[in-house]
Amino acid sequence: MKLEIKVDGFRKRYRNCFVSIKDMSIRKRITLICGPNGSGKSTLLKAMAGFISYEGQITGNYSYSYYSEVSSYPEDINILDFHNNLMRLSEKKVEYEVLYDNLSYLGLESKIEEEISNLSKGMKAKAGLLFCLSQSANVYLLDEPLSGLDRDSIKEVKKMIVESNKIFIITSHLQSELFNIAEEVIHLDWFNEFTLQLFIFKKNILYHAKFGPCLFDWSNIF
Repeated sequence: MKLEIKVDGFRKRYRNCFVSIKDMSIRKRITLICGPNGSGKSTLLKAMAGFISYEGQITGNYSYSYYSEVSSYPEDINILDFHNNLMRLSEKKVEYEVLYDNLSYLGLESKIEEEISNLSKGMKAKAGLLFCLSQSANVYLLDEPLSGLDRDSIKEVKKMIVESNKIFIITSHLQSELFNIAEEVIHLDWFNEFTLQLFIFKKNILYHAKFGPCLFDWSNIF
C-alpha cells in the first residue's frame, strides 16, 4: 500500500506548553520520529489516532492502531481473556492468525493464561504491543515500544517489525536501537521543549523571560 501522511500547520496547546509542527510528510513503511522531551512525538501519534483535538491538518485516509508505554490494564484477568474482551469492544477486526504469530514473536505463549497482575513490567509492555498489533489497521503507531524491555525482547520486537508487512510510525528514546531498521527518520524541532510561561508577546515581538526579545524569523513556528 502506498503511504503518504501529511502534517500541515499542526498545533496543540496544553496548560503550560504547546506543540507546533509546520509541515511534515511520512511516506515510508517504517518511520522513526525522534526529538527531545516536549517536542511533540507522543502528541502527534495521539492526534493521528484520533485521541486528542488539535489545530491544523493531518491528511491521509488510513486506519490506525495505537500503542503507548503509558497504559494501564485490569489486574485480575489473564492476557487472553483481556484481549478477547478488548476486541469485542473494538470496531477494528481482529486478526487471530496475526495474534498467535505475535504471541510467538513476543515470547508470550507461556504467559497467555497468567493474570496481568503477575507479569513483569516488560511482559506488560509486550502484552500491550500484542493488543495493538492484533488489530486490523493500515498504520501502527508505536509510542516508546521498547521501554521496559530487556535486550532479548528488544531484538524480538525489532525482528517482528522488520519481518512484518505492516506500516509502522515509531517514537522512542532508544533511537540507536531503531536507526538500523527505520526507512525514514524524522527529527522534531527542539523549540517545542519550551513552555509558554517563558514567552510573552509585546507589539508582535516574542520575548523570552530570560533572554529578552527573540529577533529572528519565527514564521516557521507560528
